[in-house]
Amino acid sequence: MTTAEKKKADRRSPYAEKVITTDQAAALIKSGDDVIVAQCASEPQGCMSRFHTAAPGVKDVRVFSVLTLKPYDFYMKPEMKGHFELASWFHAAGSRQALAAGTGTVTYAPNMLHRAALDRLQARKPDIFFGTCTPPDSKGFVSLSLGITYEKDILEAATTVVLEVNRNLPRTFGDAHLHVSDVDWFVENDQEVPSLPSPNPDETEKTIGNYIAELVEDGSTIQLGIGGIPNAAALALKGKKDLGVHTEMMVDSMMELYEAGVITNKRKSLCKDKFICTFAMGSRKLYDWLDDNLAVEFRRGAWVNDPCVIRQNSRMVSINTCLSVDLTGQVASESIGHN
Repeated sequence: MTTAEKKKADRRSPYAEKVITTDQAAALIKSGDDVIVAQCASEPQGCMSRFHTAAPGVKDVRVFSVLTLKPYDFYMKPEMKGHFELASWFHAAGSRQALAAGTGTVTYAPNMLHRAALDRLQARKPDIFFGTCTPPDSKGFVSLSLGITYEKDILEAATTVVLEVNRNLPRTFGDAHLHVSDVDWFVENDQEVPSLPSPNPDETEKTIGNYIAELVEDGSTIQLGIGGIPNAAALALKGKKDLGVHTEMMVDSMMELYEAGVITNKRKSLCKDKFICTFAMGSRKLYDWLDDNLAVEFRRGAWVNDPCVIRQNSRMVSINTCLSVDLTGQVASESIGHN
């Protein structure tokens, strides 16, 4: 081995010594633990698919998650009751199904997303954080890639940090970097990154989108949510000029508006020339576009979603979908009645 090769091996050895299997990662969970997992496209699916294997030796474990993407055994199977409980910050298909089936393994934890980390940390120090990242670079840094809404705040406070390393994740910038010395264990899992197809808006949604676009001035800073109406609004914005982005979620339509020359970020009053987001989910094309893209900065949700920060953007326009509005003007986007 040459001197250069030895130095490279030495630099990587701390990472290599921390690589474990998914079953070994699941075995780290102990009775009474509070486990917090990364959300959406950052979900550590390899580890979560093996949580249930720890059930015979544990009880009263709570797993906090946002929009859990898969129906994992640790909360879908009735025999997991008393061993695991999914504390869901935002219900998805699996958690709704488990609730409807009365498994007794799912509960709802209300939160404001920009306070999710702070509120959880004030309640209790997390025992284990499970997330995802890119492989380490030559300096020993990984990128948390597609989301740091609450993830980085939680992992900095957690007793144990486990990250799934996935070569298919994009390397992103902003506050997404982390050194391998700050991570306890790594699990290598080169799976396909969870994606989200862009919904095709129907005629009603297109009409609503056109009305919304009329309210957006050139030079505005926009936030787009998920769903047919925000997508329709994005299509209707193609005649605008010099829009900027300050958003919770980065989606395909923002990339498309940038490629069309509509979004330039040049007239932003806050973080000029930069896309600002806290997580991303979309197509493989979006992930490839985000890879090594210096125009996009991922920042913590506690900052991105803070109303005091948002108000610093000039001509800020937020475009989202809701499910119901009551007579006092209150808007609900997560439930209708008890559903």
